[in-house]
Parts: sequence; structure tokens; C-alpha cells
Amino acid sequence: MTAFGVNAVVIPAGYESGFHAHEQQEELYFIHRGTLEMEFGDGSVHGLEEGTFARVDAPTMRKLRNVGEDDAVYVCVGGKDGYVGRDAYAPEGEQRVGPAGDSGERS
Repeated sequence: MTAFGVNAVVIPAGYESGFHAHEQQEELYFIHRGTLEMEFGDGSVHGLEEGTFARVDAPTMRKLRNVGEDDAVYVCVGGKDGYVGRDAYAPEGEQRVGPAGDSGERS
């Protein structure tokens, strides 16, 4: 991939990352398993439960802390230059959403 990076990270219980920020890359965090806290450079702290997302601007200082009793797993996607928009398309006659095996053709 050339437009963004993806990392899956495991943080053991009781561990935390160091503070960091980016020059250009904003990040989207997805909490796959566990309970984390995200602390920001201004001292504010936000709890992140399993299944939640957090987006952070590039220059914002942040660190993550595992406040659960087990390993926590999060996926972090980072990129720059913004959202492309809805540029998906389907082949001629294809239905974008429908029952599995349904070709989208109607009689």
C-alpha cells in the first residue's frame, strides 16, 4: 500500500506506549480486544472499549495504556491527505447489496 499504513499491536496488561505525534499522518485506532485508555498531551484521558474507534490528528500528542487484566489488541491505520470519497463502483448489472448468490438480475 502506498496511501496509508496499517499496524496491529498487542499491549500486555499494565503496559503503556510512550507519547508520540506525527508530522503529517493522522491515525485511526480500532480496539479489537481489551480496554485501553488514550491520554493526550493536554492531560485528558479517554477510555476505549472493545469495538470502538478513535481518530487522532497528526500533531496531537497521544499514548495508549492497557487498563484491562488481559492483553489488548488494537489496529492502527495512518495516512495523510484526507478521504477520497465514494469512488466504488460495481460491474454493469451487479447489485451492490443483496442476498448471497443473487446476481442482481430481475425477471
